[in-house]
Amino acid sequence: MSKVKSWCRANAMLVISLLAAVVTAFFVPPDRDYLGYYDLKTLACLFCVLAVVGALRDLHIFSALSQRMVHTFSTVRGVCTALVVITMFGSMLLTNDTALLTFLPLGWFVLSSTGQEKHTALLFILRHEYALKRIAGYWDPDTHLYGAGWHIKQFQYTLAHGGVFGSEWGGALWSNAYLPLSHSDSVFASIVESGGVACGLLMIAGYLFMGWIFRRMALRTEDAEGRIYIFGTGVLFTAQALLHIGVNTALLPPTGLTLPIFSYGGSSLFATM
Repeated sequence: MSKVKSWCRANAMLVISLLAAVVTAFFVPPDRDYLGYYDLKTLACLFCVLAVVGALRDLHIFSALSQRMVHTFSTVRGVCTALVVITMFGSMLLTNDTALLTFLPLGWFVLSSTGQEKHTALLFILRHEYALKRIAGYWDPDTHLYGAGWHIKQFQYTLAHGGVFGSEWGGALWSNAYLPLSHSDSVFASIVESGGVACGLLMIAGYLFMGWIFRRMALRTEDAEGRIYIFGTGVLFTAQALLHIGVNTALLPPTGLTLPIFSYGGSSLFATM
């Protein structure tokens, strides 16, 4: 029995995800369609891309390219401009996600080798036009109502329609009609429309409680590496949940992050586990 408890403590995220899956199985009975929930093609593509990027890192390709770029472009402005141009032409030959996963490590190596890590966030925004649009829509959603600000306004309308105690469960009008990705990226706003602000506060309290559990487990672990691993996992889980909630309450620009455990989709649940 002690071994089972130790294993559950070491794999707390997996245990919680399995328990959540068992609970949801009572609402959605398991059938053969469950196997189709996992987008195996997307997971395989992401794994292959990350494997290639990891191989390039192990071969010190990124280090060599970063040193070459630093010697060629002596100023921070020149280096950042070169990285933006490389990403632009790379996205023409590759998909946006592949270009992001490939050139983002290169940008980090270049900036870290010169001690300019503070420019990483700005460089990412400049290299991706959609990031600029999302920030513009966040700051002034009324001006970009039918563009980048559409998602922000739908968040606001959905939360306002839910009120304190929510509308009819399963019959949320705004989530089913206007809110984009109400089953994944916008699931918190969808739940608040059905269950109200009271339900949303309970969810926030639940995620904070899980973060506290991870912290408590980390402090009780004697092994230093295990403590860092448990604490880091808890921070990633809690931070993703709070970022998703911040986006759904229009406090942050849209990021596309799913809500751990609650968002629909096998890929999201698989990543959480």
